[in-house]
Amino acid sequence: MSDVPDNLQLLARCAMEGRHEEAAALLQFASPCAFTSPATPWTALHLAAGYDQLRVLRVFLRFICNAAGQDDARLSVDVRDHRGCTPLHRAARAGRVTAARMLLSAGARLDVVDRDGKLPVV
Repeated sequence: MSDVPDNLQLLARCAMEGRHEEAAALLQFASPCAFTSPATPWTALHLAAGYDQLRVLRVFLRFICNAAGQDDARLSVDVRDHRGCTPLHRAARAGRVTAARMLLSAGARLDVVDRDGKLPVV
């Protein structure tokens, strides 16, 4: 279970399907802020926010916040996808109000613009 690409893909599937307990177990092998594959432009954090999987999102945000003291730039609630969008952009575009609030509570920034110059609120 230590093959990172496979674990990232499993983590992404958990994020989309709302399997929070499995997602929590996978966090020892894979980061929710890592891109799941070269063909997939999103992280598991983007997917959980966009699919409104609130339990999984809570698990990911707790993991990121707990790791924040380790000053690991790879664990950011503002990780950007291929278009420069953060998970907050994805939640906002999908109309996921609760997910957006959770991200904001975890420190997501409102002033991050994507590649098209749009803020999450737009």
